[in-house]
Amino acid sequence: MALFSPMATLGKPQLRLLIKTLFPAVHDFREEFLQDCFDDIHRKYGPGVDYTTLISSLFSYHYDPDGSEILLTLANYCTGERRKLLDQFLATYQSEPAQQSRSAALAEMSSAHALVIGVGEYQHLTKLSKTVNDATDVAGVLADPRYCGYPEKQVTLLLNRDATKTRILSELRRLATVQNASMITIYFSGHGTALTAEGRREYYLNVFSNASGAGAAAAFQDDTLSNAELKQVFASLSTQKLFFVLDCCFSGGFTVRGPGAPTENSPAEAAGEDQLRRAKELASAMQQVGAGSVVIAAAGGTELSREFASDRNGLFTKHFLAGLRGAAPAIGEYIEAFDLYRYIFERVSNTPKSSAQNPAFKGDIIGRFPIAVKAAR
Repeated sequence: MALFSPMATLGKPQLRLLIKTLFPAVHDFREEFLQDCFDDIHRKYGPGVDYTTLISSLFSYHYDPDGSEILLTLANYCTGERRKLLDQFLATYQSEPAQQSRSAALAEMSSAHALVIGVGEYQHLTKLSKTVNDATDVAGVLADPRYCGYPEKQVTLLLNRDATKTRILSELRRLATVQNASMITIYFSGHGTALTAEGRREYYLNVFSNASGAGAAAAFQDDTLSNAELKQVFASLSTQKLFFVLDCCFSGGFTVRGPGAPTENSPAEAAGEDQLRRAKELASAMQQVGAGSVVIAAAGGTELSREFASDRNGLFTKHFLAGLRGAAPAIGEYIEAFDLYRYIFERVSNTPKSSAQNPAFKGDIIGRFPIAVKAAR
């Protein structure tokens, strides 16, 4: 007898983790990857399973707002060991529901920290008119109890002359000394640079610098933070979740692997383990805060990030802010990282403009990844 009940409802991050455990071949849920893996999935699991609909529905609240359609599909098609794991997981998940009130959600955000950076007064590059507004508004939303609920004293804002390479690295090293942070958010609005040397492409954030009259190499070193430098500092952060947000040109090229990210040998996926223990571990992982790192970037690695004179903010940050303020869909009391990204992507990529801008998402996470509390009504 199946243990499935329509009352078992899951958000999309939980469903992704469940499917990843049941069908390890589906190891990447970025939409551009899905079509490439369908043929392999059909060969391995049989042509009778409509994995296209199953997995694509993860990206549409309108299609399946509570996950019931996906759970029914899994219940119909899972057989053998996969069916045992699914039934045991559902029994565990339903017997230990994760109920989160708004006050509990805000309490979770009380140990979050943020470093928010906006640079527009460049000495050697074109000045930018929206970046200070971008950073100021993001810091305000992060500290607003109606939205993100970070304690104000735990949100550091660096603008223009305060946003030097030395100061930014100092603040990041300070964050590395923070213990038990539930999340660390790093936001940057300014110029970004991409350079190719000896066959390797490197990405840089252009920060504020007073350097003048120096040699080109010395000035560039003082004016920029490289992706490699950032990754080195990020690796020292002691936090469950790292959230890196970039509103700059070429930002999709940045990568980061934060602390606490899952490994390929996650207990929920290891072969030959006891089914009931696997089910309990998986259910527990889905109900916990989660861990890992997420990057949401304003544009692809070869694209420009745009702003319009009629707007207060850059195009990406305009929709990033709207999403945090409640326009992005919520799961329970939270807005999750991927759902915020989907909200931003659909609006930025469809904005009429002279050149393409497609926000990028990179994630290395397990379990939930809430980045905002559902807006108070």
